[in-house]
Amino acid sequence: MRNKAFPLVILVGLFLLPVGVFADSLGTVTFNLYTAGGTESWDPSTTGVLTGNNIAVKQIKGTGTQLNNNVILSLLDGFLSYTTSASSTWGWSTGAFTLTGCIVSTGLTLENSGTCDANNPSNNPVLLSGNLQNVTMSAIGSNSANVNGSINGFINPLLAAEFGLSSSFSSGVMSNNLSSASGFATDNAFTGATNTGGSVAAQAVSVSEDWSVSFGFVFFGFTLGTFGLASRLGALRCRGLLR
Repeated sequence: MRNKAFPLVILVGLFLLPVGVFADSLGTVTFNLYTAGGTESWDPSTTGVLTGNNIAVKQIKGTGTQLNNNVILSLLDGFLSYTTSASSTWGWSTGAFTLTGCIVSTGLTLENSGTCDANNPSNNPVLLSGNLQNVTMSAIGSNSANVNGSINGFINPLLAAEFGLSSSFSSGVMSNNLSSASGFATDNAFTGATNTGGSVAAQAVSVSEDWSVSFGFVFFGFTLGTFGLASRLGALRCRGLLR
């Protein structure tokens, strides 16, 4: 019994080895918001939709990325806008967001036909977009509050490649701090609150592993060798099933 089990353990270990070696790694791109610029509004007596318009975005940083880890890219005319589903309280189930802007750096240039449109930010490249989920808002002072929600969606392919990430992501967080001279009271309407900082962070899978054609042949050879070894050790024999 022991002799039969030992080859099987070897076989399982050999097949698990590639999974461990080539397991996906994750990296994060974070968009930092300016401490001023843009407005947020919500009124349950009308649409009940929370909106954020033209919130200024300062820069992008890659953290834990395969390429350009901890590198910061400056944005020109970067803006975040979002809208949620309707709600009569400070909690919204769904929504959507778009973050646009221009990048001019040593290794990457993203512009609108060679320029950046400051008058109409929507004409500039979309750097990040997608869905909002489970958005909540909480007062953190008499004149300040925080909007927080989870995100998923897409990263501009050229920007994603700059950090060695996939262009889609399934997890992330948007956190936006607000300020209003009239103050915030839980579940009360507010109009034209100003942005005072925050961030939008997207976590994506690294794609810099070498899954090229040549690597495919190497992996195929490894698989054949594994089957050959398993066969010689008798790990693939199932005599009991044939009786």
